Amino acid sequence: MPGTQTVTADGVIGVSGVAVRVFSAHVVSGAQAANVKLYNGTSATGDYTELIGTANEGKEVVFGEHGTYFPAGCYADLTNATSVSVDYEQVSTI
Repeated sequence: MPGTQTVTADGVIGVSGVAVRVFSAHVVSGAQAANVKLYNGTSATGDYTELIGTANEGKEVVFGEHGTYFPAGCYADLTNATSVSVDYEQVSTI
């Protein structure tokens, strides 16, 4: 099921531990440049995709038509980010 989720603190995107395909992310930075890591899994460990913003600005990252696949779920780790809005689809294994 496709959707958009905005997080303002570290946390899971979609349903925890269920595969996710992320199509885009919009990072909002505060007074310092933001660093957002999207991890494959349910915590801030293992493989990740890093998104870096510019101080006091937003940054849109588009992962293309097929998106980026997180087979073990997606966990967002925010540093100096006001928020990140993620367009995603929870992937069914059925």
